[in-house]
Amino acid sequence: MQLSDSSRMRRVFVLALVTVTLIACSASTFPEPAGDAGVAADAASEGGFPGACTEAGSFPAFPKGCGSTANCIIKLHQIDCCGTMMALGINHGEFAAFDAAETAWETACPKCKCPVGLTQAEDGKAGATVDVKVSCDNGTCKTAF
Repeated sequence: MQLSDSSRMRRVFVLALVTVTLIACSASTFPEPAGDAGVAADAASEGGFPGACTEAGSFPAFPKGCGSTANCIIKLHQIDCCGTMMALGINHGEFAAFDAAETAWETACPKCKCPVGLTQAEDGKAGATVDVKVSCDNGTCKTAF
């Protein structure tokens, strides 16, 4: 089976992400869990996310562009070693790439012995995952409670 150039590039990207994450996690200590939804929301709005393995860890930003809410999906990203999640609104076309990156991220970052926090949304609020909503706000997918 012949892979397209974009499929090959995605596979190379995921492999590089896994390698970098494994190296970072093997020599790191875990940060304190995120205690303020606003901190995670600020980081998300700037295109970066707090590291689950190291404070300097980074998770790729995924396209958030949309023409309507139908173009948006909610994906969960682990933001600390306790397993707390950030609900992100991304373009529906990035579903598979996000899942591959998130699986690599979570696999490389073992859990700490601390309670899992409430799911955080991009509006800076936290709550139950089932209550998160996504919308297309001025051409950008965003999550909120």
